[in-house]
Amino acid sequence: EAALLAHRQVLNYAQNGKYQIVDLVQFHNRWSEADYVRYRVAEAKERSLRDLRERNLYLTISRQRQMLFIVVLLFAVLGVVVLFVYLYRRRKRMLVEKEEEIETLRGIINKGQRDKVPSDSGQECRRAQTDVAAVGCHQNDCRNTHRSQPTTACTPHGIERDNSQCPH
Repeated sequence: EAALLAHRQVLNYAQNGKYQIVDLVQFHNRWSEADYVRYRVAEAKERSLRDLRERNLYLTISRQRQMLFIVVLLFAVLGVVVLFVYLYRRRKRMLVEKEEEIETLRGIINKGQRDKVPSDSGQECRRAQTDVAAVGCHQNDCRNTHRSQPTTACTPHGIERDNSQCPH
């Protein structure tokens, strides 16, 4: 179109002797305006794509933070559950050990009462107390035994006997 307009202008100059550049200026103005619009559209498109990428990045980071929080919370809950299970099993094991210890002590006491022969020296009572002390102190961990049964005798660990149960 620009070449056709330029050719027409040259022919017009040859015929009339003057330039008529109105058509060429209008073409240039339309061209500039269209170029400006294309530039603004391209700029707006680029800005829109950049904003869209930033928004997607922000959303991705936000989702990752949420997932990280959920994972940390999940591990914390699992840790608490594992801790409670461990404490529950430990408590249950300690109760079973104490029940076994109590049964053993009852058996020793019953044996001592069945085999009890009255004597002035109190040998049976001392022997039963010694057996009870040995079982009570050394069957389980000494710390736990002494904490739960302070009347059990264990001389090496500084715990005194409770002789109130002995009739001698």
